[in-house]
Amino acid sequence: MAPAAPAPVRIASATSGERPPHFTLIDTPAGLAPLYAALDRVDEVAMDTEADNMFHYRTRVCLLQFLVDGEVYLVDLMTPLPLDPLWQRLAEKHLIMHGSDFDIRLLHDLCRFRPRSLFDTMLAAQLLNRPRVGLGALLEQHFGLQLDKSGQKANWSKRPLTPKLLDYAALDVWHLPALRDLLTRELAVLNRLEWLDQQCRRQIESGLTGFPRDEETAWRVGPADRLRGRGLSVLHAIWHWRERWAEDLDTPPFKVCNNDLLVNIALAIEQGDSAESVL
Repeated sequence: MAPAAPAPVRIASATSGERPPHFTLIDTPAGLAPLYAALDRVDEVAMDTEADNMFHYRTRVCLLQFLVDGEVYLVDLMTPLPLDPLWQRLAEKHLIMHGSDFDIRLLHDLCRFRPRSLFDTMLAAQLLNRPRVGLGALLEQHFGLQLDKSGQKANWSKRPLTPKLLDYAALDVWHLPALRDLLTRELAVLNRLEWLDQQCRRQIESGLTGFPRDEETAWRVGPADRLRGRGLSVLHAIWHWRERWAEDLDTPPFKVCNNDLLVNIALAIEQGDSAESVL
């Protein structure tokens, strides 16, 4: 049986009536110096990223968030910054992250970044059989916090970032060490810390593949198994059409045409109907 949760911890929250954590926004090369100095003092860092995959064809990392030695740093990647010293320092640190798979893949594609080691609070929650493993759900369950979720669908490539979004980004890392400590205690009671370590190692290794896409099969989207010869040929053609349009418009493919509609168009043509019949 899992141990009882410890007494609630008071953590700054924009929705609890307290002030969000103070943060330093870094958007100039000179602004990196305090972050580097802080990183040089510590062995572990809480980290998150914000990207623009909901708004552009090719996903870009727009913002990096760090909690280092009790201070939050937000690094604006939409400005030209010399970041080689940052990646070199981070590669030596133990990272605390939540749902790190996407972030690790994204950063590997960006700069071939490889974490030294990792504690992923989402993986920890899964090993504890939590029914909900999102960061917001875990913070509400354990600390009584209700975080603003509007930033999940925000356009992080748009500048300037609003104060609300900056607070959202800071809060994403502010809670991670406290959550890590709580989940660590529960995993230790169940003798599952080694399980988590193994899963985090696998997460790092799988993330180093980036986002590979097999062009021979990527077009088999949605319920493509409903299709046969002609329908598959149509799906192949209109999937590539969608990709070209999305790239030209610099928008995610799903905003041009969603996968279900692609399959339904192909199915209609396979059955002798027109594409207009499903529009």
